[in-house]
Amino acid sequence: MLKTIHKIIAISMVLGTAQWAQAQVLGEARGDLDGDGQAEIVVVTDTGRPSNNDLGSIRKLEVFKIQNGKRSLWQQSQQVILPSQAGGMMGDPFQEISIKNGSLFVNHAGGSSWKWDTRDQYRYQNGQFELIGYQSSSGRICDSWTKIDVNFQTGKMIYKQEADGNVDACDDNIAKIKPINETFVNKNVKLNFKNRHAQEVYVIAPKSKEKIYFSSGN
Repeated sequence: MLKTIHKIIAISMVLGTAQWAQAQVLGEARGDLDGDGQAEIVVVTDTGRPSNNDLGSIRKLEVFKIQNGKRSLWQQSQQVILPSQAGGMMGDPFQEISIKNGSLFVNHAGGSSWKWDTRDQYRYQNGQFELIGYQSSSGRICDSWTKIDVNFQTGKMIYKQEADGNVDACDDNIAKIKPINETFVNKNVKLNFKNRHAQEVYVIAPKSKEKIYFSSGN
């Protein structure tokens, strides 16, 4: 799948009493998300409406079922995909969506000299799409790099921080960065299609006392 697919297309379909027209499609994926043996279609579009935090336009993710050869809206969210300018100097943070083994994956990336990327994993359970996995990396050359890997179902969280590996090209300050490799359990984070980026969400690693952010809020 391309990093970002920008197409202006005219979509004319009836979804109940609503109708789409002229939507900017950023990404699309197909796969079975509820175990019924039938593939759903997931589409990410740019609404063109400004976000509340002045970070560009709001994005929408919609999940469609196919009924009688036509798309029927099943689930939707304006919380899952970050706004169009939330990637900082790197611009649009949206990378791609994909479906694998019944899970929906959403990838973002951004930054400037400090760079970051994230990967959300959603699964349809308990009558909704819940965030069951999260991976991220962030850092800067000649500074530290941080990796986070979380299984929200078990609560297992892995936090790693280490100095940039390009030691010869960096100053002496890089040697002062102490590595962190901490694994702990925290089952308090509950995120889904409805509240993914609704508010600031973080946990504090018990040993290192590092804050691990999952959302900065909209």
